Amino acid sequence: MGLFRLFYPWGNHLGYALRNAFLFSLILNEGPNWEADAGFMDWLSLTELSDRSANFDQLIGQTPAIDRFCSTLAWTVPASKAMMVDPQPLITQSEHGFVSMMRVPVANGIRLATPLEIGWGLAAPFAGENPTALVRQLGVMWAERTQDIDGLLVSGIPATGVWIRPLMKRFVDTERIGLGETCVRRMASLTGGLDGFMSRRSSKFRANLRRAERAGSSDGLVYEFHSQDEGGHLFQRILDIERDSWKGRAGEGFDQPPSDEFYQRMALRLERAGRLRVVMITRDGEDLAFVLGGVFQSLYRGLQMSYREGHRHLSLGNLGQLEMIRRLIDEGIDTYDLGTEMPYKLSWAETSFTTQMFVIMRH
Repeated sequence: MGLFRLFYPWGNHLGYALRNAFLFSLILNEGPNWEADAGFMDWLSLTELSDRSANFDQLIGQTPAIDRFCSTLAWTVPASKAMMVDPQPLITQSEHGFVSMMRVPVANGIRLATPLEIGWGLAAPFAGENPTALVRQLGVMWAERTQDIDGLLVSGIPATGVWIRPLMKRFVDTERIGLGETCVRRMASLTGGLDGFMSRRSSKFRANLRRAERAGSSDGLVYEFHSQDEGGHLFQRILDIERDSWKGRAGEGFDQPPSDEFYQRMALRLERAGRLRVVMITRDGEDLAFVLGGVFQSLYRGLQMSYREGHRHLSLGNLGQLEMIRRLIDEGIDTYDLGTEMPYKLSWAETSFTTQMFVIMRH
């Protein structure tokens, strides 16, 4: 897997430390039958889950303290199909919502249940507004498939807040709990329109962007905005630019498998839901750059952007993002999620959202 760093050993001392550091006063003395009120569960295949995508995503929109975009099926199903070899779904639906995971073999024959997207650790496995009920549902799932699962990876939830009490309450006394990687996303507010966004940027940033806009206008740059991709033609234009970018030329672009399949599957799902957002920059009919992303509720999630090698002086990445922001503000989007932490994003964002991966293993 290589994704997560475990504080080894996972044993009782870590569970004890977690419990006594900030949870001891919250854990109540309930009996051992945590699953008693989890309710009836329906086991689903990945296809059956996809068929219920409207209901699922509606519940994601009500789920507290998660990365909602990266927990929707537009992100998780493409990830499971493109990034994993023969994923074994472990998905249930109850009156409280969904818990969507898959079984993944790791080193030494260990079999873990993980969210449907585990490569970045951004997705949460839960969809529903009641954390306690959904964690209990996860416990029932493990109990019913105990012969097939040696442990759980639960990603996409903050290290403090509404998920920690039920998670610790259910597992801390019966399993070993370790910490995996922390995932930080950079976020920018779009409230106050473009003037509000720019007021939260540095004076140097604003000056450089104005200079790039003037140069781009003089150079004949043309901006296109798309929310549809009939026949996949738009995505092919995007891939052509990616192949000619510095990343593509180095063999490190997302035009390479399995990333190309992941993004193409996701773009198709976003388009079908009316959530795809793309800016293309052209000059004299030639595609030079793109910005690819999607929306969920009032949030825009940036996915990829790139430009053809040899055009760095035009600041096409910055100009594409600025044009996207203008369009998003016009449709009422109030938050720009730039994705996982990278140095350049600090200039564009003023806040962050952080989640923790939890590793839960049997004693």
